[in-house]
Formats: sequence, structure tokens, C-alpha cells
Amino acid sequence: MDGFYNKGICVSEDISVIVFDDLENSQYLTSGLTTIRQKRSLKGQKAVEMLLEIIGNPNLSRNEELLSLHLVERGSVQLIADLESRQGKWR
Repeated sequence: MDGFYNKGICVSEDISVIVFDDLENSQYLTSGLTTIRQKRSLKGQKAVEMLLEIIGNPNLSRNEELLSLHLVERGSVQLIADLESRQGKWR
């Protein structure tokens, strides 16, 4: 974020920033970082379960598990409605 600021780039107006894992300090950064939240404890639990299955059965075929995500919108992105209203400035 400091790098953008130092280059005169305004986060949310000139560029949108989204990070993954919704780290606790994301909400306290200037303008707040928009993040993708995923239950880390569930992700860890599923990883251990899959690892134990592989250890118990080395010939097990590849397995994938999709976990739900949640978008936590904060000030580091521009809302689509705001973007659409500004498009007239660029034409």
C-alpha cells in the first residue's frame, strides 16, 4: 500500500487491491483492505483429513475439496456502481 502511495497511485480510485485470508490487521490499514475470507480452521482440518487418507491409502487418486469463500468489502476497491458513473470521464 505504501508503494502505491509513494508513486502517487490512489488505492480504490486508481487501482483496486484485494487480498486473501482476511488477516486481522487488514481492517486497520489505511482505507481497509478488501479481502476474501475463508475459514482457516476448516481448511486446516480438511488438509489433515486428506493427508491421513493419503497416508492410509498411498494409491488413492487425487481428491479436491471446495470450501466456501466470503468477500469482505472494505475501502481498497471501488464499487462497480462508482466505476460505471466515472466511465464518462474516460470517454
